[in-house]
Amino acid sequence: PQATTVKLRRLSGSEVRCRSVNFATELEFLIGGERTLNSWLDYVQGVTFVLRREGLSISGFECEVESSVPIGSGLSSSAALEVALLKGLNQL
Repeated sequence: PQATTVKLRRLSGSEVRCRSVNFATELEFLIGGERTLNSWLDYVQGVTFVLRREGLSISGFECEVESSVPIGSGLSSSAALEVALLKGLNQL
């Protein structure tokens, strides 16, 4: 019954701007400049880092993340975010 939703919009350049509905935060980074922030954005950066490492071209994007998967409950909210983001980027 839980779900993670990621809404995406393409941006020119390499800027990534992400908003979390659950945490009421907006964070950003540059593709190619991923670094650990110890926040939920690290999962987004991990996805873009691995896509680039695997030779895929990826441009900047805006994303809005909303999830009903409980954080820290053993249901893998981080994996749900990564899968939702990968599926969205594939469609974008």
